[in-house]
Amino acid sequence: MEQNSQFDRTHGTSGLTCAEFDALLTDALDGVLGEASQRRFEMHRQQCPTCGPLFRETAAGMSWLSSLELVDPPSHLVHNILAATSAQASAALAAAPKLSWKERLSEVLRDVASPLRGLVREPRLLMTVAMAIFSVALHL
Repeated sequence: MEQNSQFDRTHGTSGLTCAEFDALLTDALDGVLGEASQRRFEMHRQQCPTCGPLFRETAAGMSWLSSLELVDPPSHLVHNILAATSAQASAALAAAPKLSWKERLSEVLRDVASPLRGLVREPRLLMTVAMAIFSVALHL
């Protein structure tokens, strides 16, 4: 408890915040931090009661992942995925009923007009149009 009260989570004595530590964690594990950044990182890791265990758990997870053996993907994985998804899409298109040109035009116009209907129903827009008409009528 005394260690927690002495350590400020926002800046600590290293000048590094816990959020900054979290952002630098992968670079530190990969060993690509600069010398000054590495020194600040290590100081924060040793002093922070939250970030120290986080670093140990992350390092343990990284070492476990590196110990796993690589597995080759199946030889036709991409082809199989494309065949499965394309077959479903083409089956759905084939099952769709054929529409006449009037029905297709009606659907397109409905799709185009639906956002405009929402705008026309807005009271603010209607009031703006009414005020514009009233202003023009007064000027005439």
